[in-house]
Parts: sequence; structure tokens; C-alpha cells
Amino acid sequence: MRLLIVPGLLAFLVVLSGGSRTAEACSCAGTTTPCEAYARDVVFIGEVLSAETRGDTHHMRLAVRRAYKGVNTATVDIRTDTSTCGARLEVGQRYLVFTGAGESNWIGLCGPTRWIAPGEPDPEMPPKPGHIYGTVRMTDIVRTGMGEPLERLPGLRVWVDLPSGPIVTETDGWGRFTLPNVPPGRHEVRADAGEEFKADPAEVTLPDAAACADTHVYVDHAGRIEGTLVTSDGRPAGDVPIRLLATNPSQHMPWSGDAGIVNGRNTDAEGRFVFRDLRAGQYVLAVNPEGESAGDRPYPPTFYGGPTRDTATRITVGRGHAAALPAPFVLPPPLGTRTITVAVTCADGTLPDFVSGEMLASDGARGVSTSAEKTGVISLRILQGRPFSLALTVAIPRRPRPDTGALRTVHPLDPWPIAAGTADDRLAIVAPLAACDGTP
Repeated sequence: MRLLIVPGLLAFLVVLSGGSRTAEACSCAGTTTPCEAYARDVVFIGEVLSAETRGDTHHMRLAVRRAYKGVNTATVDIRTDTSTCGARLEVGQRYLVFTGAGESNWIGLCGPTRWIAPGEPDPEMPPKPGHIYGTVRMTDIVRTGMGEPLERLPGLRVWVDLPSGPIVTETDGWGRFTLPNVPPGRHEVRADAGEEFKADPAEVTLPDAAACADTHVYVDHAGRIEGTLVTSDGRPAGDVPIRLLATNPSQHMPWSGDAGIVNGRNTDAEGRFVFRDLRAGQYVLAVNPEGESAGDRPYPPTFYGGPTRDTATRITVGRGHAAALPAPFVLPPPLGTRTITVAVTCADGTLPDFVSGEMLASDGARGVSTSAEKTGVISLRILQGRPFSLALTVAIPRRPRPDTGALRTVHPLDPWPIAAGTADDRLAIVAPLAACDGTP
């Protein structure tokens, strides 16, 4: 499965597969420009011949298909961490690899190594100062949810505006573009996507004449649905999660199951909501269509214009057009809730770096989930009169490796039963760890 790494981390496609016995989390600070990436000791295009895990390290051997620098052998071995900060490359796929020599041959999620699509021409190397490289891609929440690459758009006009006039180019057959001879400064890269779509400009900064950059312009469908959610007595229903369902199964998010969710958001303080970037088609609005037992949405499955999904009002969105609800979406009276506060420590009394919790209802329905940094305390609002099981996870620091960013080792705890009741409650739970500061 190919994972799309979002802009601000890497904005490249890498392949991750499998997983370690202990889940881990990481964070990436800043980005690496093409010119900075090319300063690495080893740069080449390689095809993955083999991959295997040894302990906490994933080893990969690549056949060199094109050597740019630092390579004089037919194959190159590289390594990555087995945590989610690692970049596991898929056997049989090609990659543009930036790494170090010898024992520094690490790659990671936060590094510049990227996937090359089958048949895609080799990228321009070395990157040139004053150039902005990038792609234009179609936003697709279904593909993103499946971990699949976004569609790249060929033949689109791309430009940056300068006082002396625009620098203009066009995306190639792979949706790629190069804007040459861009002076230092802050620039907005724009693309012309036509009336049915909208393309948000990408902001790029070239700090000096020796710098280059890469970016991605994302194109969205321009349809929109807007309306207001109110309580059963007519007051604005603020901060209530509302879901948009598609009647076309091809638009369903893979994790939504039978609910067929396309998108979701919370209403604002006045109960207003807007769903943007929609394809032309028919949609249904709902609150808690999954029937979850979460205290932040204490309502039975509720649909706009009808008691069930099948009888709900179909809202039609034309190409690039907005649809406004003719009447407010009215909620039924809310169900009763209570709050469970959980304080987690390790055996020595220290606090975990991170704690998350999820309430699971006895009927299998998901409940509310939340997390907290550094404090070890979380609060979860659940429905009254129902038993739950509390699933807790704590994370403690782990020493980082090159190109992997800050690491935490995550430890799931045994489920904690929560009896049915109506009153708020507070729990003190000691994790089966000697210390929360990463000390062995």
C-alpha cells in the first residue's frame, strides 16, 4: 500500500508495509528542499530487489537503475527504522533515494526519498537553483483514505506572478512542472483548473539565489452544501459532528462501512456548517449515522428530511455549484451523558508522555476517544445507562535514529470495564511500566 505523506512533512509518496510488534509515533520538523536533499552523499534511482526485517531495523537492497552521485556498485543496501517513522520500500518499485554512505545509509519518513510511478520519466538531477519543482494533483478523500496515490493532472497551466510578469509553464504527462529562474522571495504557485474545479495556490519561499524548492498544487471539486443545525427547541446546535453521505458507493470512505460517509465536520457556534470541494452528485446529511455511543454526539442516527437514510432528502450538487438547505436540520432531544475522567501514571508515579483512550460500547459501537500530552489525564463523555470498555494507550520517549525524528514507544493497556451508570466518575490507573521517562 502506498502512503501519501501530507505536505509539511514530506509531500512524497513512499511505500510502507507490515508493522512492528510495538506501534510507535513520530514527528517531523521542517522540510528538505531538492537542493538540500542533493547534498546527501548518495543519490540514485533504484528498484527494490529485497526487503527484510532484522530486530528493529528494516533492510532493503536496491538495484541501481540510475546513479547520480556517490554510487559505483550495481546494488545499494539501505536501512530504515521499523517504527511508523521508517520508510519501507516495496519490492519491485522504483524510488529516488537520498541517503548517506556506509553506516549512514538510513532513510525515513521525514527524509526526501520518494516513489517513482511505473513509466514515469526520471526526475531532473541535480536540481537547479532558482527553480520550483512540483506536481498538480486532484484531491480525493477516498484515495487518501485507501492510502493510494492522488491522481496527477497533465496539461494544466501553472505560473507564479512577478512584478516583471508571470513565469508560466504547463504540467507534463505525469502532472509535473518546473518553474525556472524564480528570484528569491515568497511566491504563490497557481494552476488553472477550469470552472468546475478550484486550485488553491501553494506558497513557496526561496530564501536566496542558491535555493530551490518543490511543492504541490492541489485541485478540488468546487461543489458545496451549506445549512444550519438546530436543537429540538429551535436553538442553534453548536459544535455537533455532522456527516455527509454519498448516494454513489464509489465516493464512500473505506473506513465508513455501511454508513457511506464522504466527509464530516462540526457545526460552528451558530449551528452553521459548510461542506466544500464536492463532486457533482446527490448527498444525504446525517448526525451519528454509524449509531456510535459517543457523548459528543448524544443522538440516535438522525437524517435530514426523513427518519431513515432511505427516506432522507437527496441534496443535489451541480458541477461547481452550491446547494443551500431550504430549512434547518432539526435534531431530536439529546440522550443523557456522563463524564469519566482518567488519570494515568507509571509505577514510579511519573506521567506518560502521551495517553489516549477510547470507550467501546458493549454492543460493539464505537464511543468517544481522546488523548492528552504530558498531563496523563483525559476526560471522556459517554452515554448514561450503558456499560463500556475503556481502551487505553500510553507512549513514552524513545531514542531517535537518523532521519526518523522524535520517537515514542506506544504500549496498549488491558481493557478497563466501565459499569453502566448516570453519575460522573474518576479513575486512577497505574500502567504496568516501571517509569514513564523512557528509562529501561
